[in-house]
Amino acid sequence: MYDELIENNQSSKFQWRKVLNTDFSGSIRLIRPNNNKNDGIWAATADEIDSDNRNAGVQKFSAGVILWGGISGDDLYPRNAPFYFNEWLDKKCIQIGKTRRTLDSRLYSMFIQQVIAPTVKQISPQMGLIFQDDCDRKQRMKQVLGTVTKYFHQRIDPNDCTSKMADIWPIENIWAIIKEKLRGMEFQNIRTLKAAINKVWRSIDATTCKKMMESIPRRMMAVIEKDGSNIHKEDYE
Repeated sequence: MYDELIENNQSSKFQWRKVLNTDFSGSIRLIRPNNNKNDGIWAATADEIDSDNRNAGVQKFSAGVILWGGISGDDLYPRNAPFYFNEWLDKKCIQIGKTRRTLDSRLYSMFIQQVIAPTVKQISPQMGLIFQDDCDRKQRMKQVLGTVTKYFHQRIDPNDCTSKMADIWPIENIWAIIKEKLRGMEFQNIRTLKAAINKVWRSIDATTCKKMMESIPRRMMAVIEKDGSNIHKEDYE
């Protein structure tokens, strides 16, 4: 799988800086648990992102946010702040009468149409970016594939993106930077949490994004050399 992705996308003509690497963050909460093993909620698939978890017991979980964002060689998408996905999900589930606040293929298709495509078009009107998202099952559904094709001329095939490849995608580094900057901090309300997140987001400049995106081929080689095991920064720099 890794060899195929490299073979397909590592030619001298392939420009990694034009890839728009997108994903959802884990939940970022007002009260940060002392045990970093509980630092956020990570679902096995994006289908399991559930905004109801924000209301779980205060001792274990506090209110928080789930972000959506993207990174390309020119900067972060959106520019000034990540998109607060859980708020959109809550509203849409109410509108369509969906009891469980989970992201399915129908809602993801709506999200691409209503949020991702307009965000990208505002920043990059020619829509010349190469779209990449998670390898979850819903990304392979006909409705979603059709929506992506409608708005993006090119994409990284979701079949080339296994869960073991998470370490190669820079958007995961962006979420890690945000969580590291917020580590040990507690917030009185969602507004102050958002302000802190937005400050970190704006501190990540275009030069950093460019370097991260250009490191993808080296990350791939590092994953191959480690036979699919997790990689760290020192493995590809």
